[in-house]
Amino acid sequence: MADCTICTAYQKKELAIVYEDATVMAFLSPAPASVGHLRVCTKSHVQKLRDVPDAIASYLFFTASFAAMTVFDQLGAHGTNIILNEGLDRYGPHASIDIIPRKADDGLSFQWEPKQLGESAMASVMERLKDKAFFIGKEKPAKQEPASVDKAPERMEKKQEEGVDYQIRHIMRIP
Repeated sequence: MADCTICTAYQKKELAIVYEDATVMAFLSPAPASVGHLRVCTKSHVQKLRDVPDAIASYLFFTASFAAMTVFDQLGAHGTNIILNEGLDRYGPHASIDIIPRKADDGLSFQWEPKQLGESAMASVMERLKDKAFFIGKEKPAKQEPASVDKAPERMEKKQEEGVDYQIRHIMRIP
């Protein structure tokens, strides 16, 4: 997409890509919040996560999880902030996931002033969200996905069969 900074930078080979396959890529943020700040996104242009086929969305988060583990292992991060960006941000309209390495006393602050909602406003929001949340956990109707999507879940299963189980590695990392 012409007005998407990520797509344009990718086409011009201007991204510092640390991982890439046919479906997703992870690259160093051009405007990092901390050393090792990564962005993970689909290679095909997509603006909202809801527009990503389920298999690719699953693989996108799987890749982001491994990117976060790499930040822990290779950069000695004490923690991470993982942020989903949708719609228009300073990089353009391309959905992506930020992996921001954190260290104690790093000076980063993601604090915001909490909104004070009255009881009726809170009840109204609760009702609007709860009324539409009935579909969570329910299977979506099957969509026909492009052939290139089919390999993403297979890669996840293969990595798990090879013993690269993220949850086990994560537990082993806990001091």
